[in-house]
Amino acid sequence: MASYLSKEEEKQRNFAAISSLVVGVILMLLKFWAYNMTGSEAVHSDALESIVNITTAALAIFVIYYAAKPVDTDHPYGHGKVEYFSSAFEGGLISFAAVYITIDAVRALIGRHELQKLDTGLIIVLAAGIVNLLLGLFLIKKGIKNKSLALKASGHHVISDFVTSAGVVIGLIIVKMTGLVWLDPVIAIIVGLYLAFTGLKLVKESVGGLLD
Repeated sequence: MASYLSKEEEKQRNFAAISSLVVGVILMLLKFWAYNMTGSEAVHSDALESIVNITTAALAIFVIYYAAKPVDTDHPYGHGKVEYFSSAFEGGLISFAAVYITIDAVRALIGRHELQKLDTGLIIVLAAGIVNLLLGLFLIKKGIKNKSLALKASGHHVISDFVTSAGVVIGLIIVKMTGLVWLDPVIAIIVGLYLAFTGLKLVKESVGGLLD
């Protein structure tokens, strides 16, 4: 069955995707600023995930444009399936980031590192997390309304970013209260494992959609 989008639906999809990209870039810069300020591996893991957010947001803009193309002789049912490829690619990127974060955190756990200016860093990460929560809910709402798997996948990923930010904040508060600096890379490892689970789940759902 062919899939058709109205001009308004296409416009809303594009607006949501571009908004996600712009906000993602701003939040990534804030998180890396917080990482440089604190030296925290947990904050670093959160910042690295933001790079995935930006990459997938940029990809979503192309996917939404391509999925809106009308049916042709090679695609009698439209181009909507490309959104499943986008979702699978996003899941793969999340999983790759999870591996990198975990390896980096293990190295920090074995070695020694110092934390500084945790108060300011925590405020930045918390603020970025709240913005991600609002952005994720916005993307999911637009994805459901405009029947866009790419937007819904991006929304769920952005919300998972909020979850990791919240975990990082809670963990670093514990570090600050107890003085147990080794908990910082442990938190980063937990974040990495959580992201790996999220990424693999997204890939599995996307492959299921491609195979109907």
